[in-house]
Amino acid sequence: MSLPVDDAARTAVAAAISSSAHWTLLGRFDDAMIALERCQDEDTLICEKIELFRAAARVSVSRGYPLQAKELLEKALELLAQHSPNSGLALKVHVAYVTVVACGQPWTENVVLKQAQDYLDSLEGINNHDSNDIEMQGHLARLSLVRRILYESIDDTSPHIADRLLPLIDGLKKHCRYYDIWKLWAPFYRSSGISAARDWLQDFLATDEIPAPIKGMLLLDLAKISIQLDQVTDAKQALNRAQAAFAKCSHMYGEAEVQRLRLSHGFLPSSNVLSDLIGIVSRFVEDNYPFGVLHAAISPLTAAFNNGDFKTYLLLQEVFHNVCNTAGIHHERIILEIQLAAALNAGTGHLGTVLELTRRLFLECKDNQYWSLAYLTGRVLSLAFLQREMQVESEKVAQEIYELCRAHGLKSLSEAAYNLAIIKYSRKDTVSATRLENCLDIIEFLSPMVDNDVESKDPKLACEKLCLIADIQFEFARLNQEERNSAQQEFKRTISRIREIAQGLKGDEKAMTIGNCEELSVRNLLVQGKLMPNNESEIQAIDLCDKLIELYNNQGMKFHTAMKYHFRSLCRHQIYQKQRDPRILIHIEEDLQKAAELFGAIGSQQQLFLARHALTRIHVEAWSIHRCPSHLVVESLLEFEDAADQLRRELSALGTLEALLMKQGFAASPQLQDLYSWGTLMSLRETDPEMLWVWSQKRKARSLSDMLGLGVVVPQSTKQAILADPQAREIFERFQSLTMSVATTPEGSKLYVRQHIKDMEMEMRRTTVLRDFISLRDGIVVGTSQIQNLREKDSLVNEHRDTVYVDWIINATAIHLVAVRSSGCQMFALPTSISSVMAWLSEHFSTPDKRRVCLQRDSISDPAKPLRAVDFLVAPLQQISKPDDLLVFSPTGVLSSLPLHALKLFHETEDRVVHLIERNPVVYAPSIPVLEACLSRCLHDLAVGRPVFLGQFDVEPESKRIYAQMAELSKSTQGESYCGANVTRDSFPQQVRGARLIHYHGHCKFNTDNALKQSLVLSTPSRHEPHEQEHENHIGRPQVETSDGLFGRSVELSTATKAQISHLAREATDDILLGQDECSAADLTVEDIFKLDLASPLVVLVACDSASQDVAIGDEPMGLIAGLLCAGASTVIGATWPIPSSSGRAFSAAFYRQFRPDAGLIDLAICLQRAVLEIMDDADMSAVYYWGGFCLYGSWLFKM
Repeated sequence: MSLPVDDAARTAVAAAISSSAHWTLLGRFDDAMIALERCQDEDTLICEKIELFRAAARVSVSRGYPLQAKELLEKALELLAQHSPNSGLALKVHVAYVTVVACGQPWTENVVLKQAQDYLDSLEGINNHDSNDIEMQGHLARLSLVRRILYESIDDTSPHIADRLLPLIDGLKKHCRYYDIWKLWAPFYRSSGISAARDWLQDFLATDEIPAPIKGMLLLDLAKISIQLDQVTDAKQALNRAQAAFAKCSHMYGEAEVQRLRLSHGFLPSSNVLSDLIGIVSRFVEDNYPFGVLHAAISPLTAAFNNGDFKTYLLLQEVFHNVCNTAGIHHERIILEIQLAAALNAGTGHLGTVLELTRRLFLECKDNQYWSLAYLTGRVLSLAFLQREMQVESEKVAQEIYELCRAHGLKSLSEAAYNLAIIKYSRKDTVSATRLENCLDIIEFLSPMVDNDVESKDPKLACEKLCLIADIQFEFARLNQEERNSAQQEFKRTISRIREIAQGLKGDEKAMTIGNCEELSVRNLLVQGKLMPNNESEIQAIDLCDKLIELYNNQGMKFHTAMKYHFRSLCRHQIYQKQRDPRILIHIEEDLQKAAELFGAIGSQQQLFLARHALTRIHVEAWSIHRCPSHLVVESLLEFEDAADQLRRELSALGTLEALLMKQGFAASPQLQDLYSWGTLMSLRETDPEMLWVWSQKRKARSLSDMLGLGVVVPQSTKQAILADPQAREIFERFQSLTMSVATTPEGSKLYVRQHIKDMEMEMRRTTVLRDFISLRDGIVVGTSQIQNLREKDSLVNEHRDTVYVDWIINATAIHLVAVRSSGCQMFALPTSISSVMAWLSEHFSTPDKRRVCLQRDSISDPAKPLRAVDFLVAPLQQISKPDDLLVFSPTGVLSSLPLHALKLFHETEDRVVHLIERNPVVYAPSIPVLEACLSRCLHDLAVGRPVFLGQFDVEPESKRIYAQMAELSKSTQGESYCGANVTRDSFPQQVRGARLIHYHGHCKFNTDNALKQSLVLSTPSRHEPHEQEHENHIGRPQVETSDGLFGRSVELSTATKAQISHLAREATDDILLGQDECSAADLTVEDIFKLDLASPLVVLVACDSASQDVAIGDEPMGLIAGLLCAGASTVIGATWPIPSSSGRAFSAAFYRQFRPDAGLIDLAICLQRAVLEIMDDADMSAVYYWGGFCLYGSWLFKM
């Protein structure tokens, strides 16, 4: 149904529209637009302009610019409102089609669609359907299909669409209306069964009169259908005929599409398939053809994925992401990014990127009510959480998407149930009864669905569920002695059924399913073998692994081949445990080496990490029986460490706090603990104190050092060297530009920027001049030479003292102290076990009251006092340090809760026993990399900011004393002070922004159950009405260049996008591939502090427990100290237990008395030491309780 147009006008307009349609079919979009533009003049009627705008919109959609098409149609709607507001049904349906199908935007005027369908239903016979009616039929059909794709309701609309369209296309065929058939073909093809579509095509293509461009494109679809049906010969013939048709009509892109399909499916010889495929995409980008770019995207993506080249895969995805953003193609962008997340998750080495991407996509799909896409994204997200061993988060998402599928009647309900079952089964239940109950519940949940899957012709999903059921039955038999035999029989029956159903599968799916059965059989044989003295079961298991390796290798399935090499090593290790024949270790090593090489080649970082762990375990085992030299074990340890570092660095893709938490979780993994335990064991056995210190420092606070390294500043000497080297300077400037762009890049594009940063870091590691900077960023521990660097920095304030770095290493129950200074390294075995220290802590430090009594009653001259029992922890310092040397303490585990600087030593100069702090200035550091990062911040030439003093206290008259002191200190330092109601959670970030010194005196809440809720108590702000704030929602930053034409803005892919794909085309090769205790809403928590952006300040917290921290496995600290360091502080001073406010004021007064306006570089360690000594001299505050809690963390150097 269309607007009436007078016959004379119709002739010219119709000719232009017909010509435009012809050029569009040939892919000559510029010519198509020119034909329409030439038809316009001042005398053009409104109804003609409407038709011309619609024709231009068709060209824009075909080219791949739906937003531009929508703008054109909206102009047509404006003209329609002026001309005949109650008509133009075809135009309104056209707008709905472009809005929903092409742009991925919502359409709520469903009454228009119903009116259109009612109108079309009223037409009888094909002769009553004009071209506009046929086009409207196609638009409505595509709208229904896209809704099915996005929402995927079980009530499938496809057969209904096919039944509606078949009589129409048959009628059009009789009348030779080929262009109208082309309008209906795509929805008919997608709604018909594949066989029905093939049969119709084969019959139709026998007609000689079909125009060449339409014939060529239909033959391409026939080739694709034949490939799906494994009809290779038919596919090749269809492609040959398509090429001839395209050549006949000089189609712009038809022959390129033929070449793409041939390359993708091995029909065309090529020395570099990936490069050739990228070349095709590159041509489409250069020709400004977004639809072609995205249509061809799957081929190079598949090639890169199959080759395990995730770098190229990610770079290609970035090109397609930018194309989608530029063109306004919404659905395709989401689908491509879901594919990206799934591919990276399969690679198992990009968890940080996957979590960042999938969480954003999951929310976006739910917000847009794209339920089927939300399911797909949620599934990847749940599996990514599971890989990171975040069971609660994983199961929560899996349950959500299962309920989502059920609530919205999605076809994916069965898959969602399987996904939920996998995650429930992965629970690590410590009670066997609970585990058994969970097993039975999952079998009961899944079993009824298997038959439904078979009936629904989804044998692959049925086999996957049966494999999981068999695995659970196997586990049930292992745990349940009473029902073992019956469970074993159920297991065997399930395996038989899997084999039976698998016969209906093809290719990789069949190989995978059979392989899963064999793997279950191998596991069963290994369990049986453990109960038998001989090796028969293990030998059978090895034979099965051999067959699986051959099967997967022949299929080119590198990941699965590598997994089976790893699996075979487990079989052989079980034999070794029985026979203890060292020769078997050689074969185990060979299997694990092959597995590691394959995992490394395909970029599977998680599995490479696990394979390296297993391989290093074998080397350590051989070394322990003198069958492997020490240097080979060290090499193995370093390769294992490198694999671990790759995974840890990748988690930096997440936000600062989340990345730190994820890294700390990774640091607590048993494999990482093995790495450092083995390194420690070797060092002790070899009596190598330097190696022992290195492995200890590598283990400590690695996550925190990573986060500090990301924001590390460049030392002046390094910067000068970089600037002197033109190549290094150019690389470094690009790196800085990329790093700075992350903050302003839209969320959807951040992951691509981060990938470029990772690539540049690799390039910088290969450049000598830049290696020091990257080492500082990476937090590398290279050896005791780093202490010499500390000494050189310390010489800026004191040339006459030495720097001694003190570490405590706990191995099993033994404690060793390692002291490192510029002249060497010494190791001491301490006389008491760690269990004795823990018993002491339980007796004297387990509650605040016990600790207070212990500290208040301490006497350095009374050997009966509790603290004297732990003086041995610092006793070796008597012989390896001198009075006034700077001591850097890096305590381990439970030792972090002790005031080590308050223990007893003999002061040689004063000839008396003293507290250690009286003899030496002391600095605390989680690790050497953390300390180096803090020092680099302090010494960097930053603009000197003002000191800021903040006080918030709720008890008078102490509050008045505090506020008066804040005012006095701010005056003496030319700073600012904020007190009482002026210090709120909202005002704090602004008050401290750019500050060089931040001092807070008030309350701190420390929640021992959740360190992220540790908080500074601030004032509750006065109530006020919230104000609205404009918010711009970016999907991504379009890379777009524009110009104006008759039909408005002309859009073109950016030069940057073209350059990027062109570079890929040249370079690609097949081989490259977070209590209050409870804290209130007004308090500033650790979570809030992580969001601050500090200018390398000194932060002083005079508050109870402000320096108390939760120290996790790997000596990973969490609390205010870690938060402030990550937020940018170079030094933090706080109290490790509740302190009286009066002693806090005394400390502040004494501490800042050391500051002189003209001091330049200040030695904070000396300032703190003198402040403590001054408090100690006060008879009322001489006990350790009043001064021992004050500790300095980070840089002891400070620019005033």
